[in-house]
Amino acid sequence: TKVENAFSDYRHKYEVQVGLITELGQKTAGITSLTEEKKKLQEELGALTSSMG
Repeated sequence: TKVENAFSDYRHKYEVQVGLITELGQKTAGITSLTEEKKKLQEELGALTSSMG
């Protein structure tokens, strides 16, 4: 029926949206950890540079 088709179409769109949100969350978490890692490396590099000087 029309209603069933509309519902399954809606459900599909909803699932796609949830998938995208999940993916975005994972990417954001990945970026956050990379940013923290970069900050740590820059601090270590700074410490090395100042101890060499």
